[in-house]
Amino acid sequence: MIGILFGSGGAGSIIGALLTAPLQRRFTFGQLTIGAAWVWAVSWLALAIAPNILVLGIANAASFIIVPIYMSVQFSYRLIVIPDHLQGRVQSVYRLLSFGSQPVGLALSGFLIQWLGPTWTVVVLFVPQCLIALVATFYRPLRRAPSLDELARR
Repeated sequence: MIGILFGSGGAGSIIGALLTAPLQRRFTFGQLTIGAAWVWAVSWLALAIAPNILVLGIANAASFIIVPIYMSVQFSYRLIVIPDHLQGRVQSVYRLLSFGSQPVGLALSGFLIQWLGPTWTVVVLFVPQCLIALVATFYRPLRRAPSLDELARR
């Protein structure tokens, strides 16, 4: 079962990587970011209610499909809008905050699993993901953000 979950995550990541370029041509930066936030939140919640390993694998694949799409869009946006002389500084701060917070998140997840159990941990961790998706949805500058192609032409 663990192999199925790891395999579904890997398959989802490959599918997401293949979808990234067509999606970037079709949708704006804001649409992809908001869509990714919602797919991530909903697919995460599906992990709590999956009745069997097949549904759990599908939900896991869906949550991993969005990872390369989101990461590629975010990285491309930063490369386009940040001046060359600041790229190293901005990328290092981004990586420090995003990757440096992972151990804290893993420790918190482990604590919550011990305290609440896996299902309720997923539900509790869905709340901040849903809030992030809501904020992204209603944040007007993000909704109005142009496509990456439009940004690159400027």
